[in-house]
Amino acid sequence: MGLIAGSRYVLNLIIATADINFKWLGRRVILITFLSCITLSFLIIALFHIIGIIKNVEMLVRVLQIGIVCFTAQLYASGAVLSSELYPTAIRNMGYSVVQVSSRIGGILSAYLFYLSSIGDSIPYLLLASLTFITTISFFFTIPETKGKPLNEKMPSKEECIFGNKKKKDIEMSEKESEKMLAD
Repeated sequence: MGLIAGSRYVLNLIIATADINFKWLGRRVILITFLSCITLSFLIIALFHIIGIIKNVEMLVRVLQIGIVCFTAQLYASGAVLSSELYPTAIRNMGYSVVQVSSRIGGILSAYLFYLSSIGDSIPYLLLASLTFITTISFFFTIPETKGKPLNEKMPSKEECIFGNKKKKDIEMSEKESEKMLAD
């Protein structure tokens, strides 16, 4: 049992060693990889429930569940580092606080998801798989790599913002159109 309890620490040590030896292995890659592994594990467990072979593969299900716990522990560590590196200095503490509060609320609410097993045993696993899949896709398309880059010291300009790319078109009127508008 002690081996299982220490597995999350072993996983953290492996990631720390890989982080030093492999320069291309950044926080974004780690988060997306572990979120993908969590999604796949949830889907496999849900598939076992749907097929009805859950009793035959109980040991594999336990291993997958322990893997999910280990991967989630790594997500907390990497997420904390990524969020502190992602926000500019002016709002870094506020951004980190929002991330931590959101993760705690999610941790509280996740325990209640398993009440959905009264509908079907695979429903909680499918719901968690879909949530982690959405998170993975969101990370892939919106979160930049922060490893080896300097911390932001200032707020981004409108052109650098995620939603700042949409520029309002200037209204150009001819002299006749403006006179007609003023006359009305």
